[in-house]
Amino acid sequence: MEIQCHNIQPHSLNTPTSLSSKILLCFIVLLSCLTLHTDAAHASLRKRTPQVALLNLCKSSTKPSLCVKTILPKIDVRVPFNHYKALEIAILAAKNHTLKTSERISTLILNPTTPKNIAGDLDLCKELYVNMLDSLETSLSVVKSGNAVEASYKFNGYTASRATCEDGFSGKISPIESDLKLSFDLGGVVLDIMAAIKERALKRAARRFGSLLPPPTSVTLKSIDPCFGVIGTCSH
Repeated sequence: MEIQCHNIQPHSLNTPTSLSSKILLCFIVLLSCLTLHTDAAHASLRKRTPQVALLNLCKSSTKPSLCVKTILPKIDVRVPFNHYKALEIAILAAKNHTLKTSERISTLILNPTTPKNIAGDLDLCKELYVNMLDSLETSLSVVKSGNAVEASYKFNGYTASRATCEDGFSGKISPIESDLKLSFDLGGVVLDIMAAIKERALKRAARRFGSLLPPPTSVTLKSIDPCFGVIGTCSH
C-alpha cells in the first residue's frame, strides 16, 4: 500500500500545529500498513506449516489417515517440513511393526496349540520377516543419503517378502492376517511418499530446464523407475 504523505500541500503547513497533525496522521497510516502487512505474512506462514505440508503429502496416499497418524506425532513442527524426514519416519514405523510381527510369529511357533497345518508357513514367514527387516534397514540408509529412487528398489524386498508370507496361508486361517494387512498398508504409505518425492524432484527439474524435459507424469516416472508405484514383487 502506498502512503500518500507526499500529497501534503505547502499551504497546509503554515502552522506548527498543522505540521504536527500531518506527521502524526502519516505515522498512524504507516503503522496501520505495517500491521496489515505483518498479519498477511503470518497468515501466509500458517498456510505453510509442517502440519499442512504433511496433509498435502498424505492426501494423495492410498491410506491418507494412516499416513498422517504415523508421521505427525514424530515430526518437529518448529522446523520446515522435510519430505525425506517424513519418509524416514514412515520406514521406521514399518520397521517397528515388522519387529513386533516377527516376535509374534516366534511366539506362535513355540505355542503348542498352534495348528500343525500352518507350522511350516509360520517358519517361512519368520525367515521372510528377517528379509523384510534387512530391506527396511537398507532402504533407510539410502533415504538418509537423499536418494528416493534407489530407496524404492531396496524397499522392493520388503513388499515381495510380505506378499510371499501372505501367499503361504492360501486356503488356511492365518493367525497373523491383521499383521500382514498393516505391513501392507505401511508399505503402501512408504511407497506413496517415495513416489511423491520423485514427482516433486521432476517438477523442480522441469521448472529449471523448461521445455527440455517432458511433463512430470506417472509415465515419466515409470521410465526412470520401472518399479514406481508397485506394491509387491517387481522384477526390474
